[in-house]
Amino acid sequence: NGYPEGSVEVFNEKSNISRVYHVKNNLKHGSDTEYFEKSVTPKISIHWHEGLIQGIVKTWYKDGQLESQKEINANKKNGLSTAWYVNGSVMLIEMYEDDKLIKGEYFKKDNTSPSSRIVEGSGIASLYDSEGNFLRQVNYNEGKPST
Repeated sequence: NGYPEGSVEVFNEKSNISRVYHVKNNLKHGSDTEYFEKSVTPKISIHWHEGLIQGIVKTWYKDGQLESQKEINANKKNGLSTAWYVNGSVMLIEMYEDDKLIKGEYFKKDNTSPSSRIVEGSGIASLYDSEGNFLRQVNYNEGKPST
């Protein structure tokens, strides 16, 4: 009927696969993986259920090291979210309920003690880039960033 159904492969201008996703009833349904250019290494992986993000979303660094993973339920953060520095040490661990940050611990590169925390939706999140350089601090209140 003129609609894609099943696996869809997207190729870049050099005929390399850049993305593979699945469609059912004209909605994304199943895995959706985007790849780094000229590579079979995934960049991001998302699982869809009838057009909504459902399950674990993962991202990777170019060398194949896991960068982050988060649990999503019906397009909302719900559950554990974790990120790692490029060297593999933990950057942050967060817990969400219905898209609100409930608890979070934020780590400087190679440190095992958190540099800042969110408790019961309130506190400060110290954010760093993939190499461990300080970016900014974000204040949270009732599970959302304060303005």
